[in-house]
Amino acid sequence: MNKVKRWLAKLWQVLKASIRRFPETIFISFVLVVILIVDNHMDYDDDQVLMKLSMVLILGVLLSAALKLVVEKFDLSLVYRVISDVGIMVYSVTFYLLITEDPDDIFMIRYAFAIGIALFVFTLVPYLWQRKGYGLYCVKLAVSFLITYLYTLVLYLGVIAIIFAVDFLFDLNISEKIYFDTFVAAVGIFGLTFYLGKVPAIDASIDDYKYPVVLRVLLVSIVVPLITIYTLVLHAYLIRVLVAIGWSDAFVSQLVIWYGFVSVILMIVLYPLKDESQLVKFYYKYYPFAMITPMIMLAISMGIRINSYGLTVLRAMVVVAWLWFVGAIVYVIIGKGKLSQFIVVGFIGLFILGVY
Repeated sequence: MNKVKRWLAKLWQVLKASIRRFPETIFISFVLVVILIVDNHMDYDDDQVLMKLSMVLILGVLLSAALKLVVEKFDLSLVYRVISDVGIMVYSVTFYLLITEDPDDIFMIRYAFAIGIALFVFTLVPYLWQRKGYGLYCVKLAVSFLITYLYTLVLYLGVIAIIFAVDFLFDLNISEKIYFDTFVAAVGIFGLTFYLGKVPAIDASIDDYKYPVVLRVLLVSIVVPLITIYTLVLHAYLIRVLVAIGWSDAFVSQLVIWYGFVSVILMIVLYPLKDESQLVKFYYKYYPFAMITPMIMLAISMGIRINSYGLTVLRAMVVVAWLWFVGAIVYVIIGKGKLSQFIVVGFIGLFILGVY
């Protein structure tokens, strides 16, 4: 019983610290949960007002959390925090007005990248400029996220088990929609609040944070060998193309584009292990050079496709992604990846220019 009390007390401290530190973010998330629940119980929404509000609020959650870290990073006064809150509201209203009744592919691509950029900014703010340890910080955030939502899943399953038992035993005929309502509340209120409470202070050191053993084994013993084999397969495919003359530009693009994203992110999160594992050290030394060939393949493939069919939005995004991949490769080769956050800065800059 004492252990349960201590655990509950610790949980309360985390939640209280989160509410005190990120009140705007939690409030926006609460409103989002309410809107999603209302939408779940509505029979129709001809103008898709609730859908549009949900899209705005999802982005607002991320932006408000990132701006709160900016306020902490530069030790800004309350006035600047209020200004940032007003800025989010103005941006949200403007964004809402720009959403068409039936958003097209271009708008959804912009929206998806806006979410991705906001997430990257959230991770980036504490490690702007010359601060080292960004890769390990990203690992800590990712692990905290997984643990948080594992707790949230357990909480959700426990609550719906109770609801189901009460409904079944007492024949209450509770609407099945309550299960989605419970899920949204668990994820958007408890999960988010608990997670934000685990975000390190802006100037907190993570030198004592140990790379999780499970993640280390997964990345070093499984992911690195697999991505290495995949790289060899791409090189073998290029040889086949040169010998058999069977170039498939669309197929090459699909093969390489996700490979590039995974490879760059892997180089960021593996950097903290560079001095602890000979395999990672070898990987960091030679893998960027091995990526050059797939990048050449992607450039040729997109050049042929654009020349034949013109430049579309998706092809433009592939070109922007290619520029980011190449920039990341050059940076890792020249700068040895010591300040991985500059790779993320490159992503944000390129995709803001490319998408907007």
